[in-house]
Amino acid sequence: MSTHAWITALISLVISFVLFGIGAVTILTLPIASTEAQLVLPLIVLVGLLIAPFAAERLSPRFTPGERREEEDDVSSDRTYPRGG
Repeated sequence: MSTHAWITALISLVISFVLFGIGAVTILTLPIASTEAQLVLPLIVLVGLLIAPFAAERLSPRFTPGERREEEDDVSSDRTYPRGG
């Protein structure tokens, strides 16, 4: 597996956990939805697992070493940094 694939997989897991946490807290705090939590929580897990790889694919280039977007190059070229000595 390439570095990009590993980073995408790790980011996908993190995004899935965050989506599950947001969904679980939302469902369990709403009195109407908490009665149906046995049905809704597995759906939240499924939706998180389905959405996470697509979101991770979009985020992974930011974490891949050696790859930079052109917008970042344009912004960083305007900056000057003093040299420490």
